[in-house]
Amino acid sequence: TIFVDTPILIKRLGYDGLSFWNDYKEIFNQICNAGATLKIFAHTFDELWGILFNFKKCIAQNILDAKGVATFLKARQDFAATISKEKPDYEVDDILTLDKERLITSIINLKIEIIDDIQEEDLNENNYKKWEFDSEKFKTILLNCSSNLENYPLRVDRDVQSISSITRLRKAIEIDNRSKKIKDYKYFLLVDNYMLVKAINEYHKDADEKWGCNELLLENSLLFS
Repeated sequence: TIFVDTPILIKRLGYDGLSFWNDYKEIFNQICNAGATLKIFAHTFDELWGILFNFKKCIAQNILDAKGVATFLKARQDFAATISKEKPDYEVDDILTLDKERLITSIINLKIEIIDDIQEEDLNENNYKKWEFDSEKFKTILLNCSSNLENYPLRVDRDVQSISSITRLRKAIEIDNRSKKIKDYKYFLLVDNYMLVKAINEYHKDADEKWGCNELLLENSLLFS
């Protein structure tokens, strides 16, 4: 199961333009053809919708130089030029409409499941080790890796939440930490930020946890392999 981080989901959905949309459509198809299941956490969807709602608000107020707005408007223009009026592309048409319910439908149509971090049955879990992840320690390591992230506290909190959730999912199936084979791990988070990879490796090293493979798949590593 591969959970998709927000920046990569934005590219797959088309908000970063036609070129990225075509590339990531192919990438996601290959991931699924290889047998993986794609999911996002509910908090990832909340982050995505927060970004898109800000686009909507900025466009309504004619603040077109806000981060990401110009790219989104250019994407809309490029997609509009490619959509046949006789046979419209429902996926593109839905995705580039800034409507929350249509966005949910579009994500589901891409065979990406939206799930809560904690399921009902998890609340009956008595094994504390499953929940053990020092979020504050990891956050400190992450900020030390990239001080620029201090300007994006909500983004950092979402990243920490995603990674701690992946860790809990892994502990739930009791993987042998000494394993060295990627096939023995069932849950990953697909990211485009090397600082996250660096930070989680340092976190496990400090905790003396000898993970054979960390929780993250770095986008570039996946593409080049």
